[in-house]
Amino acid sequence: MQCRAHLAEILVVCGCVTEATEWITRRKRKISCRIVKIGVSMLGVYFDLRADERWVRLVEVFAGELRRLVPGVVKVAALSGPEERVYDSNVLVVVEGEVEFVERLVVDAAMEAERQTGLHGVLSPITCTARDPLTSSFPSSFTVDLTS
Repeated sequence: MQCRAHLAEILVVCGCVTEATEWITRRKRKISCRIVKIGVSMLGVYFDLRADERWVRLVEVFAGELRRLVPGVVKVAALSGPEERVYDSNVLVVVEGEVEFVERLVVDAAMEAERQTGLHGVLSPITCTARDPLTSSFPSSFTVDLTS
C-alpha cells in the first residue's frame, strides 16, 4: 500500500494519544509531528508521515502565537513542507469574521514564530474565513484545530 500524506490520517483527541503513538510505533514509521495541547482544550492533529520536524515545530509555534494574538482564529492547515505552495502559501489560517481585520496580526504571529524557532522567511500564510471554499480545497497535510 502506498503511503501518501493524505492517507496518513490519525485523529488524536485528548485520551487517544497513547493509542495513536502505539499505532505509529507498530508500523515503524518515522513521524515528525508532535501532539500539541494548547491550554486544556481538545486539540485535533492530523499527522503527515512526510513532514519535516523543524517545519512541524514552526507550525506548532505559529498556531500558539495565532491563539495568543488573533481573535477568532479557527484552525491552521499546513502543507507537508515549507517548499510546497498553494496560491504561493504553505499555511492556511481560518478565522471567524472579516479577514482584512486580522491579516496584520497573522503576519505578526508568523514573524514571532519564525523568530522563536530560528527559521526565518519560511512561513507564507494565507488567511480566509470559515465560509471560504479554500478551507475545504486547501490540500493540507496536517491541521491544528484552535476552536476550543
